[in-house]
Amino acid sequence: MANRAEVFVAFIFMRLLVKRGCYFAKVDKNKYFSPNLNCMPTKRILYISTEVDPFLQLSSCAGIVTQLAQAMVAEKYEVRMIMPKFGLINERKNRIHEVQRLYGINIRVAEDNISLVVKVASIPKGKIQVYFIDNEELFQKKRIFYDEDDQFYTDNDRRVAFMCKATWSILKSLGWAPHIVHCFGWPWVFVHLYGKCVYNKTSLFKNTQFIQTYGADYFKGSFNPSMLEKVHMHKIQEQDLAPLNNQLNYSSFLSLAQKYADRTTYTFNETHTPALKNLNHLNTPCVANDDDLVANYRNIYEELLNKQ
Repeated sequence: MANRAEVFVAFIFMRLLVKRGCYFAKVDKNKYFSPNLNCMPTKRILYISTEVDPFLQLSSCAGIVTQLAQAMVAEKYEVRMIMPKFGLINERKNRIHEVQRLYGINIRVAEDNISLVVKVASIPKGKIQVYFIDNEELFQKKRIFYDEDDQFYTDNDRRVAFMCKATWSILKSLGWAPHIVHCFGWPWVFVHLYGKCVYNKTSLFKNTQFIQTYGADYFKGSFNPSMLEKVHMHKIQEQDLAPLNNQLNYSSFLSLAQKYADRTTYTFNETHTPALKNLNHLNTPCVANDDDLVANYRNIYEELLNKQ
């Protein structure tokens, strides 16, 4: 007969499985039960986006990323999301609060150590945790990347570098390793660079694969060359940044993602945008925002997971 300690451990184990949504099936007439291991969420996806419904809706991308996240939760994927906490996002309305156990993280951007404040809320359908990247200096503007005169903010280079580096700091601190990181929008292209050149070489993230999806967002002109210093990270070599070709414009950002992401796609149908011209040049496939959207991305996920 099992002693009390063994019974207690078995009880705790079953409670944890039940909490994670697993069920127990009777295996014989003696009332012994075993966990249905097939229902345990072993496939993990991180969605990263500038906009996520219901917190911020700038384009159709906000709905697409939320739709995908909810669909994958329904299919027993373990899903989390990351986005910036821009100043126009209402914390009280969306019940966003600071994650105390992630307090005190600093992100190195060029010569500056910038304080990272991590906040969290959830999307009710699917109970999906959304982590917010925040810093009072960088993200309290009431607009996103352009000011009232439609001018690119001069500190967007620092913001982009901070966002991409902060993403990895959050994952490290949580000890949570996604099998797939799916990024939406041009600001996140450096996530793939850091993933392939730095974090894929660690035991925690060695199996992580990457997808870059573009929407109709686009930026004109180029960043200042000093951005190269801001996006630099330990273990990043000069040749790793070669796809940028020292130009730091929209086209070079696409080239960087093309180099380091395992898949690149776009999800908008506009036919007269500068973004589409660049994407066609790189032979980036369109995953249309239609009834087959979830099925098409599910196939991409499964293809990548089967390679691991």
